[in-house]
Amino acid sequence: IAPRLGIAYAPTENNVIRLYYGVMRFPLNILQSNGANYPYQGFGTNLSLATTNNGVTPVFSNWDNGTFNPPSPILSPSIDNGGSPTYFNFNGNRSHPQQAMGVTFEHQFPHGWIASGTYAAKVLKGLPSGYLSNLNQLPLKYLSLGPLLNESISSPDAMKAGIPIPYPGFSGSVLQALLPFPQYGGIPEIDALIKNMFWQAAMFDVRERFSNGLSLLANVTFSKDLSNDPFTYNGGDGFSIRQNDSLPFTYMPIASGDQAGERKHIENVTINYELPVGRGRRFAVKNGALDAVIGGWNVAGLLNFGSGIYEPIIASTGVSTLQIWAVRNTGVNAAGNATCKTYNPSNPNSNYLNPAAWGNPAAYTRSEE
Repeated sequence: IAPRLGIAYAPTENNVIRLYYGVMRFPLNILQSNGANYPYQGFGTNLSLATTNNGVTPVFSNWDNGTFNPPSPILSPSIDNGGSPTYFNFNGNRSHPQQAMGVTFEHQFPHGWIASGTYAAKVLKGLPSGYLSNLNQLPLKYLSLGPLLNESISSPDAMKAGIPIPYPGFSGSVLQALLPFPQYGGIPEIDALIKNMFWQAAMFDVRERFSNGLSLLANVTFSKDLSNDPFTYNGGDGFSIRQNDSLPFTYMPIASGDQAGERKHIENVTINYELPVGRGRRFAVKNGALDAVIGGWNVAGLLNFGSGIYEPIIASTGVSTLQIWAVRNTGVNAAGNATCKTYNPSNPNSNYLNPAAWGNPAAYTRSEE
């Protein structure tokens, strides 16, 4: 069910108030291509066979004996040991309601000028995400082990610390041994319905159509976009874009923050002028062929301005699989020695941002702490 309601009310001849509210749902049927891309470990295989002498002898000596004899279903729970199996939540099959709401006030001034102001918002919960949830994360209490996490489970330091070997035959790092499922790498919950977004904006515009064929449209938007997905790009109401990083993750972001591609304010100005040449205009062209060539032309100008987008600054940590935000060094100016105009990407000493304004968190800790 996705009800929607819109109301328009004109208290006076020159004023209109519009309100709307609607509920939408993310189309879950498009996930994993309607089921075509779900994993089938143990129940399917891709087999191929080719001759080793460029076809001098046939691939199959006797077609009556068939081609391939695929193995029976492999039901061993160890089939993905050493890999990164994917997890699909059996209960994650219900689309969460997404809410959209807004109110607009519009006024018409003398001589045709029209101005309006709008407040709009979206509350999006339970959107699909392929990496916010990982079932094989290192419990944060083990970060205090520090460099020991990168040592072998069979090292003297690991044995002295009493790190247990999770199962017979295990070989790997202390970090791997302390994972909830040490036989696997990451266990991402694919299409987990846990991504949340909140967007709101105030939008103002003016427009006028002059009698001489000139028209003007100008608008400004102030917006705020929050999400618990740090790699969401502005407007990404569904899937996310993220940087490449290693698994397993050691934490799941649960707090909301600014989106990576958000622009806090955007201004647009459009000017259009109808050239007075052609049928129905000041200088009419009676010849149809000539009118099709030189008549009916418009000249337009577009101006777009906007604030810059957020730039993620990643820290390096003592754990190779942990990627977190850098720490802001308070009291240090963030501006570098170059501006947008003077920045030279070929010069390593030309910095738009001051690298000293950020630093790594203390080793084996999270930057939030």
